[in-house]
Amino acid sequence: MAIHAEKDLLTGLSLRKPFLQYLDETLLDSRLKKKYFSIAFFDLDKFKRYNDTYSHDCGDQLLRYVASNLRLSFQKNIRGLCRYGGDEFVILLPETGAKEAVKQIAQFKRNMASRPFLYKNKLFKVRTSCGISIFPKDSTTRDGLIKKADSAMYFSKKHGRNLIVLAGKIHFLHLKYFFTRLLLLAAFIGSMTMLSQFEPAKKMVMEKLSGTDIISKIPFFKKIQYQDTITLKNGNVMEGTITEETDTDLVLSMKLAEGRGSIYLKKSEISDIQRGRK
Repeated sequence: MAIHAEKDLLTGLSLRKPFLQYLDETLLDSRLKKKYFSIAFFDLDKFKRYNDTYSHDCGDQLLRYVASNLRLSFQKNIRGLCRYGGDEFVILLPETGAKEAVKQIAQFKRNMASRPFLYKNKLFKVRTSCGISIFPKDSTTRDGLIKKADSAMYFSKKHGRNLIVLAGKIHFLHLKYFFTRLLLLAAFIGSMTMLSQFEPAKKMVMEKLSGTDIISKIPFFKKIQYQDTITLKNGNVMEGTITEETDTDLVLSMKLAEGRGSIYLKKSEISDIQRGRK
């Protein structure tokens, strides 16, 4: 049991208690040397849906997938990675300010996007909501930094998800969203007033457009004509359209559980490629 005392059994990341000890050490060192550091809190958007729709096994595999991406993205900072609880993770970034912290978290999100989560031959784009607090700008205490990062994360979830929010910017963002909604409301009221004055013209335009298929005439909406099938050496089969290809790699555009996306594959992972018309 002592072997696992420092690690989460499911993900292999640090548990909360040893992580907080590391945070205390970093806090003391940063105070003495007058250095800054960042804490990033994030959780998985709509995680409950994976458990409810696809089973708890899917949820567990998803958590391991995220942990694997964290280790790959922050190889030099393994001690600073923690599964804080449930689907919530924390990253401690020593000697890292706001700009660099946002840059590193954004790169981590791009790394996950480039290799979507695969479960039972289905690919999923995993999105995260993230909040970041900075020492000493946002707080000079452990609890204060955690609270600020956690609040920034929930601000992200409340205002659209899949965002990276700095704790120090929340007040500004509240004002921004308030005035944006105010302007949209004013624009809506103005447009409705104008439309009521030009109802005859509106009716004529709608009659002209009725029965026409405008969307089909726009190239962007044309259906993909070719469907390629790729069989991986691990047995998984993927269908989509190969959009780029080199001697060693290829990019497959395919339909995901939500929308479309592209996945990068190494040819060394592939056992067979079948190209054909859909």
